[in-house]
Amino acid sequence: GIWLIPVAKDGVAIIVNDKNPFMPRLMKQGLSPDEIQQLFTSPAPPSWGELLDTTGNAKPVVYTRIDESGAADVLADFCFRNASDLKGTGVTGDKEMITSVAKNPLAVGYCNLSFAFEAPSGNRAEHIQIIPFDLDFDNTIGRTEAPFKDLETAHRSIWLGIYPESLCRELVIGSLGTPVNPAILAFLGYVIGDGQEFVKNIGLCELSSVHLRYARESLQ
Repeated sequence: GIWLIPVAKDGVAIIVNDKNPFMPRLMKQGLSPDEIQQLFTSPAPPSWGELLDTTGNAKPVVYTRIDESGAADVLADFCFRNASDLKGTGVTGDKEMITSVAKNPLAVGYCNLSFAFEAPSGNRAEHIQIIPFDLDFDNTIGRTEAPFKDLETAHRSIWLGIYPESLCRELVIGSLGTPVNPAILAFLGYVIGDGQEFVKNIGLCELSSVHLRYARESLQ
């Protein structure tokens, strides 16, 4: 009986410290879905050298979320697991995740895209690098798989469907039954109208024209 209306979108990113000693190779070949699964679900994750098919025995320092987290749910679904199956040192919230990864050159974690960039500049968070996904398993990052330079390019990738849909999620407002109160309907109309500018200002992805049309129709 829950009625839902979308208000924004966000994605989940795999992040590492920008001083990672394997950074050139990470940027060149990225991580495949299988490698991401190994990192976050194995009791003993492979070394960076094993992941990237190169020398080096340095082990990744893996961080995961221990609080109720939509990002953890999305990543777990991507790995065909439950959030409780994700391994690593537990942190609470995106901000603690960013801080933890930024302190250790061997660290790897995940966060909502909106936290991987600074507001309002849209630049990447300090000492954080987003790892590109090798979705076609060819150990090479192609043009559409290239890492994001800023939040604008990240949002454009979500809008165009380039970013993996399985790593995106809608943020919604819910109601027990279809709302009929005029004040509530007016507020929801504002959220999917002029309020979209505030969605953008806090780092979330605005709704596409298709999503906005669906949202408007649901209010009628």
